[in-house]
Amino acid sequence: MKIIDKAKQRVLNLFNVSDNFGRKSYTESKNFAGIGLNIRAVSRSSKDVGDWKKALEAAERKYNPNRALYYDICYNNELDEDYQTAMSKRKAALLNLDMTYNVNDNIDEDVTEWINSPVFRKFKSDILNSIYWGYELFEFYFDDITMRQFGNGAFYKQVPFKHVQPNRKEILVNQYDYRGKSYKDLIAITLMEVGDVDDLGLMNRLSAPIIYKRNGVSDWAQYAELAGNNFRMVTYTGSDQKLRKDVSENLENVGSAGILELPDGINIDSQQNSSGSSNQLFENFDKRMSNSIHKIITGQSALANSEKEGSFAKSKTMLQVEESIYRDDRVFLLGVLNESFKHFLPKFGFKDNGKFVMEDVSFESLEERIKNDLELSKLIPFKIEYFAEKYGIPEDAIKIIKKNEDKD
Repeated sequence: MKIIDKAKQRVLNLFNVSDNFGRKSYTESKNFAGIGLNIRAVSRSSKDVGDWKKALEAAERKYNPNRALYYDICYNNELDEDYQTAMSKRKAALLNLDMTYNVNDNIDEDVTEWINSPVFRKFKSDILNSIYWGYELFEFYFDDITMRQFGNGAFYKQVPFKHVQPNRKEILVNQYDYRGKSYKDLIAITLMEVGDVDDLGLMNRLSAPIIYKRNGVSDWAQYAELAGNNFRMVTYTGSDQKLRKDVSENLENVGSAGILELPDGINIDSQQNSSGSSNQLFENFDKRMSNSIHKIITGQSALANSEKEGSFAKSKTMLQVEESIYRDDRVFLLGVLNESFKHFLPKFGFKDNGKFVMEDVSFESLEERIKNDLELSKLIPFKIEYFAEKYGIPEDAIKIIKKNEDKD
């Protein structure tokens, strides 16, 4: 009997089910801010616009709001390829800019080396995620032992979205709990808030086009599967039911032979279900939703630079809109680092009397930027050192460029 019990327990452990053979467990226990959380797997079931509206109502309730359903939809939205492309493009515009930490107008080499490391790049990327998700809560670790446990010098963890109640400043043990444990006293000590407590992020605007697109492509795939098989119409003369049954069985078993012998009085007409207009309808709808996703994230459609989208002047205007969005992101990121994160630096062994500095966002080429500065220097004289330091070009080369520009 003991052998049977041990074998049964090994099977239970292997498949992670309860002793009474109940449902599989989809929860994992993790600790955040000293609170043990029961973290459930993301729901990957099919979602429609009705599900999004219900989730939105639950997230925006005046009393006992809960964002678990809303965030499940957001996690599914992340799988969309247009979202991934546009979001990565918008993030890369900032993450690839040079950043330094300056103290009294001098670069602090130690902090600058740290903030340009892969782990800090991920931290900046997670901060930018609040643009899409809304409110975020970060927990920091200041001892070397804990940082080594996380690997790669990690110094923070993000509290799972579904376990944070921003309005009441509570961490929920289970994602659907009405009340949780307060974290107010830990803010600016080990926890850092990013974003507004009432903000649901760009994901709120992105959910409808992403869901419409996903479900539209699903319908398109189903249509392609059905339309790919030709429809056969059989015409009978008379009302012989046995004959009808025999013909139906023969048609079902014809396979790939393509040969079928039929008696007189029966005609078979093979018709194609697919139509060009239907395919074009699906394709146009898919493009419309894809363009909506790109416009929400980058300010321009996926075809902004193609001939179909319009003139060069229109494309240039759209690039200016995109650049202004990137500038806003830059201001936002620097604001979080300088106003919220900088106060944690002494706990990491660095000075907090400096400032995070990032180069400006610009779509202009190096040649265009130098030319603009040279034009400006005719009105307000610039020192040669300014050009050499800003563009990394030797002073002798700058003198030659400026001399040629003056001749023109």
